[in-house]
Amino acid sequence: MIHRYLCRRFSQGAKLDTNSKLRTVISYKGIKPASKINFSNDLSTPLIQKIRTPFTMSNLLNEKITSFKGFILPNGYPNTTKSKYLSYFAHITTSATLTSFMNCLTNQALFVVLGNMSTGMAFVSSAALTWVLKDGIGYFAGVALAKRFGEWLSEDIKKWRLLGLAFFGVGYLLELLTFPFPTHFLLLAGIANSVKSVCYMALSGSCTYINFHFAAANNIADVAGKCSTQGMLGTTLGYVLGLGVSLIINITSLKVLVPIIACGTALNFAIATISLRNIEIPYLNYHKLDLVTDHYIKSDQILSPQSMLKEELTWGMISTSRNIIVGSKQVQNTVKDLSQPQITEILNLFGQEKFICVPSKEGKLQICYTKDVSKQEVIVGYLLAAKIQENMKKGFSLCVAANYVLQEYSKSKREQFIDQLHAVGWKTDHVYVPFDKYTYESVQTYASN
Repeated sequence: MIHRYLCRRFSQGAKLDTNSKLRTVISYKGIKPASKINFSNDLSTPLIQKIRTPFTMSNLLNEKITSFKGFILPNGYPNTTKSKYLSYFAHITTSATLTSFMNCLTNQALFVVLGNMSTGMAFVSSAALTWVLKDGIGYFAGVALAKRFGEWLSEDIKKWRLLGLAFFGVGYLLELLTFPFPTHFLLLAGIANSVKSVCYMALSGSCTYINFHFAAANNIADVAGKCSTQGMLGTTLGYVLGLGVSLIINITSLKVLVPIIACGTALNFAIATISLRNIEIPYLNYHKLDLVTDHYIKSDQILSPQSMLKEELTWGMISTSRNIIVGSKQVQNTVKDLSQPQITEILNLFGQEKFICVPSKEGKLQICYTKDVSKQEVIVGYLLAAKIQENMKKGFSLCVAANYVLQEYSKSKREQFIDQLHAVGWKTDHVYVPFDKYTYESVQTYASN
């Protein structure tokens, strides 16, 4: 009664003042002490506005949509996140949906395989133990690879996120191999779970950095929490979709399941690629150093992190074949292949530098840094190595090419290169190449032996 009366009064243009009956009503509801309310000047409060809003289906729908956004988007969106966040939200939700959809189908297929192997109570206990062992193998593999994989993940977040999504599909396909080889169920399912555990590590690790990137109002906890909510929303949708599809298709047919898993993985990969093109990572790694130095040598200009977004997501980012190799163990064999005069000439040439370049038989250039090298000197050294290699392709020997480059790039020109990197948005306090392995001092040791 009171609600209908208030709505009718406001819809008729009623004004609240200290003598209005509404003052008594609202005071009776205990919302605010009546003696402190100036209704004639306080009609913009959320309570009054809510009462004055006419009840329509459109207003009700808008209210529910706003409430739903509060569950899945950070508080204050879009003012508390960086641009392109909505694209990332769509990727997270879609990725979780596709992943859980494929997981639902493959899990049902695994249960069918277990069900066909035997029957009876003894089988139930055996099947339960097998399932637990399968999961345990996957978790153990994830723990065993955590240290090394953490180093790889830091080097290139985008690459490992894409590879994680791709190999998730490989894990699902390995699980489907239990159909033709049911006697090797534990082996195949254990390997598949190991692959998926490592992939999950890659996805969760990259997600942490991406959440940090989008948090624009010191709200990393809120952004990370909403990312989990978005993942749970996608997971729920995926299982609902998977259960629905499993009622239509033949869950025991590889001819049906394999194309579904392959298409789901490809779609997941494509959506992730589009989404990652909106995320700037202002730190240099192997692939970005190649792109930046190559562009600089050709045009004397620096690619910015923004202009790098489309350039970096190519097959080159996952390639292990590089013309410049940093801190590789191969340098030991390379030094052994050189004559003593060649080694002496190279050591004398780079004696005042923080790095040394050694040529290999395959035409690649190996670069090693001193132990006390700074991050900026690592970047400059990589640029000079790239320039040396370009001159070597023109027919010059290493020493001739290096002597020319070291004279061309004086201290001021090297500092200018670093300043240009900073000017376009790159950060040089970290560089993700293995410069601290097989150092300059190692080369000197190999040469002396």
